[in-house]
Amino acid sequence: VGPHDLACHSSRGKTERNEIMFEKDGTIYVYRELYEKGLDGDALAEKIITIEWNDPGILNGPLDSESWSQRGSSGSSPAESMLKKGVRWYKTEKGKGSRIRDKVELHKLLKVNPITGKPRLIFFNTCRNLIRIFPILPLDKNNVEDVDTDFIEDHLYDACRYGVSSKPTQSPYPEEIAMRNQTDKYETVDSTFGY
Repeated sequence: VGPHDLACHSSRGKTERNEIMFEKDGTIYVYRELYEKGLDGDALAEKIITIEWNDPGILNGPLDSESWSQRGSSGSSPAESMLKKGVRWYKTEKGKGSRIRDKVELHKLLKVNPITGKPRLIFFNTCRNLIRIFPILPLDKNNVEDVDTDFIEDHLYDACRYGVSSKPTQSPYPEEIAMRNQTDKYETVDSTFGY
């Protein structure tokens, strides 16, 4: 990440708007969320593409492997519908112990670094629902090392942990690289705690 990576918001150098992107390596920034119910795969893909084209981001990333499951008696799964529209997802790895491993990683990233005084996972003020949900996530009654998967709003948490556990890459598609060559316009709500 940096000036050599054209997909990075810092590719044009340090500015007042993107100076946060020049912080210590290993910091993850969550600058956008999509929180909307009742969308099928086609509608969700259209929403994502609209957001991404108007405000550059990553059109490829991790998606819960359940999204590849067939819904209903015929037709494409939600993931297949989105792939057909051009949103390039890949299945998340959900092996034994992955939920707990990812939770531990999230806690490490949210811990304030004593040297920098900041966490390595920072939520921008545009992530209102993530900021609202993270502090109230209930623990699993049978395993305090995990969150309660019956909690109705655990999907944002899951999306965040998938993003953290994945290794986002630059898109190989020139049109996506070109659309991302803009400066970022988000700001951190609380620079000390990252949300």
